[in-house]
Amino acid sequence: MLKVIDKAVMDGVSVKAADSPRRRSNFNLHESLEDSIHRLCIGFEPGTYVRPHRHFKDNKWELQVILRGKLLLVCFDDEGFVTDKKILDAEGDIKAVELEPDCWHTMVSLQEGTIVMEVKPGPYQKPCAEDFAAWAPNEGELGCAEMIAEFVDLAVGDKIRNL
Repeated sequence: MLKVIDKAVMDGVSVKAADSPRRRSNFNLHESLEDSIHRLCIGFEPGTYVRPHRHFKDNKWELQVILRGKLLLVCFDDEGFVTDKKILDAEGDIKAVELEPDCWHTMVSLQEGTIVMEVKPGPYQKPCAEDFAAWAPNEGELGCAEMIAEFVDLAVGDKIRNL
């Protein structure tokens, strides 16, 4: 059986993301959270907040491949200094990035209808508190919208401002 990611699937993911309070939605290709490799399409709409995090505790890399739209990836060090920024753009130069397990990162949607294919090792493990940046608000807390704007404005070498 083929699992196909076509325009209809991506449109559906985008509609669900736009209608979601989180402004994100996913379409899993893996069958269960116990699968050894997770493969999913994630719809990122502008305004979604992805709290800076890493996958250090469970030692998992992560591959992000842009399928549609435009997404900003921002990487940080332990103190909140920006170490790298890349724009994944379906119409641009960078199409994919692979993150090491200890890489603090966040993503910002720069265009409506943005879809990313994410591949990472399974099984799913709930992230621990140490894998979320202490200097960033939790999803849903005050300051998330300001933090998203700051992610866009920061340059490599800049330090995130404490809210």
